Amino acid sequence: MPLLPKILPRAELHKQRAVVPPIAAELQKSLDRLFIKILSDATLDFVKRIKRWWKDFAKTQPEGTVPEEINRNAKMPPLPVFLAFVQHQALSTRGRITEYAVKDTIKSQFHSLFAIWRREALQPLSAVYRQQIFAYIDSEELHAIAPLCTDARPKFTLTAVDFEILVRAFFLDTGFRTVHMSVQMAYIISIQSLMTERPGALVEGSNYRKTNRALLWNEHEWHVEPNPEDPHHPIVFIRVLIHRLKGFSGNGAAHKEFILYPEPNNNRGLCPVAMATALALEDGIFTQITTAEQIFNPAIPPTDHHILSLRPSDQCAVRSDVLTEGKWETSPTRALTYDVYNDFLRRTSLNQGFVNPVTGYCARRGASNRLSGELSEQDLRTLMGHSKKSEAFDSAYKSRLILKDLGAVLHDRPANEQQLTAGEAAANMSSRRDVNAPQKLSLEAQAQLSAEEDLVAMRNARKEFTEQIAALSKTLKSADEDEAVQNLVTSQISDLKARIQSHDKEYRSIVRRETKFRVAQARKDYIAGASERQLLGTDPANKKGEQPTKGKENRPPSGAPLPPASPLDTFIATFFDAAVAFETVNDSIIAYINALHALPRKNLAICYPNEAPDDDGKCAICGAVCTSTLMPKGIGKHIHNCLAARRLADAQQTAAENFEPTICDWDGCPPRLYESRPEFIKHLQNHLMSSKKTLLDGKKRFCKWKEDDDICGQEAEHDWLIGDWASHFASAHGINAHTTIAVDHCSICGEWFEDDLGDGASWASHCVGHYEDMFASHQKRHDGVVNVEPTGIADIGGAIKYDPADGFNGAPLHGHIRKGIALQPYYCPFCVFDESLAPARRMKQFPFATTFQRHLARQHLDDVPTMCPVPSCGTHTFPPLELATHLVRVHRLPVVGTLQSNDTNVLKLPVPDNDKPEVPSKRKSDNNKPGPSKRPQLDADDEHPGITPSVKKYYCTGCRTPLKDIKNHFIRSSLGSLCRKRHRFFQLADNGAKIGEAFSFNLPEDTSLAGSASKNDRHHYCPICDELFKDIRTHLPDHCSSKTFRIKDPKNPEHRRARNGVSYTFADWVLTAP
Repeated sequence: MPLLPKILPRAELHKQRAVVPPIAAELQKSLDRLFIKILSDATLDFVKRIKRWWKDFAKTQPEGTVPEEINRNAKMPPLPVFLAFVQHQALSTRGRITEYAVKDTIKSQFHSLFAIWRREALQPLSAVYRQQIFAYIDSEELHAIAPLCTDARPKFTLTAVDFEILVRAFFLDTGFRTVHMSVQMAYIISIQSLMTERPGALVEGSNYRKTNRALLWNEHEWHVEPNPEDPHHPIVFIRVLIHRLKGFSGNGAAHKEFILYPEPNNNRGLCPVAMATALALEDGIFTQITTAEQIFNPAIPPTDHHILSLRPSDQCAVRSDVLTEGKWETSPTRALTYDVYNDFLRRTSLNQGFVNPVTGYCARRGASNRLSGELSEQDLRTLMGHSKKSEAFDSAYKSRLILKDLGAVLHDRPANEQQLTAGEAAANMSSRRDVNAPQKLSLEAQAQLSAEEDLVAMRNARKEFTEQIAALSKTLKSADEDEAVQNLVTSQISDLKARIQSHDKEYRSIVRRETKFRVAQARKDYIAGASERQLLGTDPANKKGEQPTKGKENRPPSGAPLPPASPLDTFIATFFDAAVAFETVNDSIIAYINALHALPRKNLAICYPNEAPDDDGKCAICGAVCTSTLMPKGIGKHIHNCLAARRLADAQQTAAENFEPTICDWDGCPPRLYESRPEFIKHLQNHLMSSKKTLLDGKKRFCKWKEDDDICGQEAEHDWLIGDWASHFASAHGINAHTTIAVDHCSICGEWFEDDLGDGASWASHCVGHYEDMFASHQKRHDGVVNVEPTGIADIGGAIKYDPADGFNGAPLHGHIRKGIALQPYYCPFCVFDESLAPARRMKQFPFATTFQRHLARQHLDDVPTMCPVPSCGTHTFPPLELATHLVRVHRLPVVGTLQSNDTNVLKLPVPDNDKPEVPSKRKSDNNKPGPSKRPQLDADDEHPGITPSVKKYYCTGCRTPLKDIKNHFIRSSLGSLCRKRHRFFQLADNGAKIGEAFSFNLPEDTSLAGSASKNDRHHYCPICDELFKDIRTHLPDHCSSKTFRIKDPKNPEHRRARNGVSYTFADWVLTAP
């Protein structure tokens, strides 16, 4: 080991350091300049806002009287200017409690303004200025101008009861992707509830993004003390150091410490020592310890106090979940952020029915109130991180509720313990929790909102715009080759679309504002009505002790056994319900840690939530061994398909078993007893569709179902079919008129929805919930230029590559598909933000890139410049190719296909010389790999017609569409079409780019086949094959596996294409089809 360096004298040390080039350069700089105190990011943001408000105010004053910039050259304005600025702020600041801002908020703004003048202009305001400004804020004169609010928003306190409910819910909530995250959340909330710590000291604060400033493992010490009474069960506790104190972010010496002790058996599920040790063992931070038994039940009993050795590392103790190779895992480096922590607290508490959402500061407030009676004022300030003269505890943390029995003090009598317990329970945030409290707008409330006169008028106005666009589009299609005419019509269409965009922006703003207000009001009214429901005995069941269920859609299907219950059930019963007794606390901790580590990690197979192989590695439905060899399309996909088939079959079986023999109550129907549900539904559907002839005669159709000898009389619309009648019968008569019970699955949360009633309400409501969680924050169209530069992507030559684990601020439309499982399904941005669509259609989940790509290209992308469908991208209008590129690079959508990759997503970029993104072939694989190229077909008289290419290798200049068979396209085109007029085409390369110059096609003299490709008489559309048919029965079910199709109504102006027609289930439609 080398000797320490020699200690140098001060002069020599100064000389040695001063010659270092960077230091020497700094020493040469002049010190005659302004030095400004370093501020935190949050303070800097607030300072920027104050400066911006001051500048806006200065522009309203006479020129030269008020400096717009506060700097060293600025002249201090007179006192009346500051008083005028008080008026400006009071009138321009929007209140959150009442119409006007809180008075303390205005005072806080002026405290910051004083500091800016002192710090950046070196001109501190005099005491007279300060006294007069604050006196004016409190004066009646200002109150007459702007009555500032003096109220405060309620501050809630998390009690021990609330803490236990949350910790239990962390393990049961299916929203957590990993068990590790559930334990982390429990550990952080435990520290906050014990130590009054700020969230920003434990997780990465919002002002310190990407800094990994969070609780570290090297800030933990495991102390082991001998236990003379039980040598093999030593006393273990953890000493924790907190360095990230408020106001001391740059001071490494500022810290505080506390000790975590094990909890007794009755609190075994809430033990912070067990949680911390379980996380530490999983991260492998100990140098000599690998199991819990080595710490809490060592083979060699300790004889002296010692501290367990840790590996030298700056690894964070609490970290974020990331997606790695299709599996959600805990990142080894990324700290858990405050946003994620707070979102988990909020969502979990609301799911548990809390009246108000829980935040990290609720736990800090609860701990400080519990400890205030146990500690001295100085110790409490140290614990809270407050300064010596701080009154923050009394003003912001101390509870105003007195729980003592004051009557017992007055009358000198013993307190009633039962009443005291009831009073203490009322102080819990969970005291009135109700899992039935609404978290989103109900479908009925949405319908009421949609029926408001103003919104109806706005939709009618939008409809007029779309009709004008449709008329102009027909003119554009029928125009000759005069480009000037086409450009004029295109410009008019663009103007109308811009008006629609502006109109939609206002419409969405109104709907969003009204929805937010009505949801809050509905929840408030529901909670306020609890007393009335209790008095009348109408309160629905409120299962507080377990996760809520949304109804029949989550019931276990009958028949053969489904996958066994999660091991979490056993874990919860053992450590929260005390189903098992342990002799010592150490035994309880060992069992807790081992049970946590034994919980499934879902990393052996990529599966949907709540779906996995059984303990023997087999599919619990069919019993097949889950291996990639036997299940080449994916283990998770096989299990899901088996489960879906079981769910569907069980739904039909349950409906058949629950059916009771009945007589048809249709007016005029001869009495007959129907023994089976299929027989009765078929008979009922005959009634529903039998009046089609009457409709053609100009007569109204109406429901003739009788109840209590009264005919329903509900009139049918002109286009009502089985689906529409089924909705009416479900809501009005409680009968599911569908032949098949619909079963929907959410790939995000793994829930199944069986539509027993036939109205689809449960699935629609679930879709609305996901919309609010995922897209509501992006539904505002921002004015002007918005920075929509892509983040976290890498260009790899004609494509982009990004890590699915890297988040970004955009709407979560991009999917992540692995081995047939949609870990995150694709969402169509055009549909998601189209409020005219039904919730189920807006939130349609696309589990495959090719299906999504075909939907986007066929139904939404065209040659007209338009804004991005995601409102948060602003009002910039994109040309078609630029829009396609924007959707790929910014929103990470597979507009022109994907490439295979194991650990990243790779998306193809649109080719610059393409006029339109390539539409995926139905015969392509999921990665859109094109097939072999074919010889172009140039001459219609060629006696060897050639083979139809398997991919689109040609581009028609008339209809501007990529095609597979250019020969048949020209031969079957209508005589007056642009395709025949121009009869020119390009060859396309594998990447969709045009090759060389356009070819001229030699049209045949025989025109007998001309027009045979017309779509005028083909109104049936298959969504899987993307083809039109005169009669879908020539296609389904013999040639395609699709269960649904669409029908275009030629009389409906909204059905411009059969792809936009009404969707039908083939099995239902074919029963009554002509």
